[in-house]
Amino acid sequence: ELRRCIRSSQRNKWIPLGLGIFLGGLGVAFGLSVRTTPVPVPINKSEAAVSGALLTTNIPESVSVDSLPRLLYVANTNMERELYAEAEDQFSDALQIKKDSAEILAGRGFCRLNQRRFTEAIEDFTKALDLAPDDAMTRKHRAQSFAEVGDFDRAIEDMTRVVQLMPNKSQATNTLADLYGLRSHYRAENDMFPEAAEDMTDAIRLKPTAENYRRRSSCLYHCGKYELAVDDLSVAISKEPANPEFYDRRADCHEKLGQQEQAEQDRQKAESLKQAVPASIGPSASGK
Repeated sequence: ELRRCIRSSQRNKWIPLGLGIFLGGLGVAFGLSVRTTPVPVPINKSEAAVSGALLTTNIPESVSVDSLPRLLYVANTNMERELYAEAEDQFSDALQIKKDSAEILAGRGFCRLNQRRFTEAIEDFTKALDLAPDDAMTRKHRAQSFAEVGDFDRAIEDMTRVVQLMPNKSQATNTLADLYGLRSHYRAENDMFPEAAEDMTDAIRLKPTAENYRRRSSCLYHCGKYELAVDDLSVAISKEPANPEFYDRRADCHEKLGQQEQAEQDRQKAESLKQAVPASIGPSASGK
């Protein structure tokens, strides 16, 4: 679900938010959904006669009910079934047996993350990373938790490290770009437009989409840098030439620069595109 930043005033109609955000239980637009695929905690086969996949193999009856392998098996099964409270209990019991396990701490943190208990999840992920600092998935989940509580600085720091650790960097890079976008939105909401523009520059470096150029143009507009905003909107138009919103926004900038002829041309182009395209697939969902 995407959230629009809707403002009544002319000034605030330019504040950008074209992606889902974590806060307040809103939808997530960039691969850090709370209900991510669980990462099973490994069962040490030397501790019990366990074979096959964690979530499909029956544990032999000879294994004690309170043994670590059985606790982990049940925890993994409950996690797969999205029974996170039950899985958390089993991971907590497992930690009584094996206190310094990065995998078990990360498993419990994942369960707490999915119950939206973000501060406790951060505590578990931090302990796990103290033991295994190069675990990319745990660091990604901690980045998500930081973002959920609005600590975008630490979320960005964690995701920057994830990009370095991940063999397939594309998804992590996109996530990092979107975190820069989230922090940019927070800064724009607090009238920190120069800083918001800097964040969008980092977002563009990682993910040079038309929408990211559009969002930076909004920050530049509020900084009074109308020529630079025109440049960004021109790039956005080159990437999505059928998007009327970009022409309308560029017309706003031309008017600020006293370029009435260019503004009128953009207004006419936007209007022709609006008439040619059904409303349901017209301007981007980013809102003004």
